[in-house]
Formats: sequence, structure tokens, C-alpha cells
Amino acid sequence: YQDVIGAVCQQTSLQEGFLKFTPGVNISSQSDNKGQQYNTPEFAMKKLQSDFLIIGRGLYTSTHPEVEIEKYLTAVRSCDIF
Repeated sequence: YQDVIGAVCQQTSLQEGFLKFTPGVNISSQSDNKGQQYNTPEFAMKKLQSDFLIIGRGLYTSTHPEVEIEKYLTAVRSCDIF
């Protein structure tokens, strides 16, 4: 597909040049009562080589999402990949 620029995935083997959007990123939990397994920002950026992190519940269930997002940004910056 010529118009595809990337994929939502949790794997490292994605065709060169495609953007990787990784869901299930959470710094507060490793899993939940629904069977969801979370990755840390560090794991997603370094091991999965993600371009974008999809955080979801880690932010929208927080009582102070503006504070919580700073924790994620700090974690991503500490990956030293830029």
C-alpha cells in the first residue's frame, strides 16, 4: 500500500521507513484487571524502536494528567535516543 506511512504495533520487525505507533504504554502499571499488559516508555522506545507512544489510561485516568505527562516526557528524554 503506497499511502500507508506506518502501523500500530508492538513488534520490532516493521519495514524500514515506516512509522511505529506503540500502544499500551504506562509508567504506573504493568497490567490491569482486563488482561492488558503495559510497556514502559523506555522499553517501547529502546527495544521496540517506537516512533510514537500511545499512552491512553496512564493519562486519562490520572487526576492530574498535566503532571503525569511530564513523567512520560522525562522517561522518553532519558532514553537518550535523539
